[in-house]
Amino acid sequence: TVYASDRTTEPSEPEETEPTAPDENAPQIVLESKQVTRGKEFTVAVEIKNNPGFSYLEITPVIPAALTLVKVENGDLISDFTKGKQYVWSADEDMVENGTLLTFTFTVADTVEAGNYAISFTVRTCGNYDEEPVAMEVTAGNIEVIDFVYGDATGDGVVDGFNVIRLKKYLANYDYDTETSTVEIGYGADANGDGKIDGFDVIRLKKYLANYDYETGESTIVLGPQ
Repeated sequence: TVYASDRTTEPSEPEETEPTAPDENAPQIVLESKQVTRGKEFTVAVEIKNNPGFSYLEITPVIPAALTLVKVENGDLISDFTKGKQYVWSADEDMVENGTLLTFTFTVADTVEAGNYAISFTVRTCGNYDEEPVAMEVTAGNIEVIDFVYGDATGDGVVDGFNVIRLKKYLANYDYDTETSTVEIGYGADANGDGKIDGFDVIRLKKYLANYDYETGESTIVLGPQ
């Protein structure tokens, strides 16, 4: 059974953009990558890494049309933040810490085509208090829009204990002669992404939930293909 929403309009096409990967030791703005389903709201953190020190930063966001920007929240590095077509930070001394520059909140429309969408920035000006330019590279974030969530056996878009229950019912009522079960499941029931629905999916899902951190919204166990 497929739990994806019926489409009543033509889906938008994925934009063929790929995140770039600068030198990992270079001063850089790093956008978080996420895997999301259509119709959902999600956040993307933007971090400063390998900070050499700067007091002024002006960047232009590059956001694909497939994503709808809900809000932008300033991080904890520089309090003087102005947003418009450009985002501008200014301080009276060089800021040398690494950390969260800002956080985006996006939504994905139900009509968006599944695929990869890059979000990035163009750096207009980055300089220190001595009025010297500071080289700041950008690592784009990849937003992968998928039709289902690995581990979501119930098809409600959430991975929780109810998926373990549904998966166990499915397997207990599976007929190996007809290769069917009297219990319905969604595509996400394949928790380990190996193309089969079996007991190994139950094991992966239980490990995922046992190691889930409700404060960060993440688990040390990865669902889907390895």
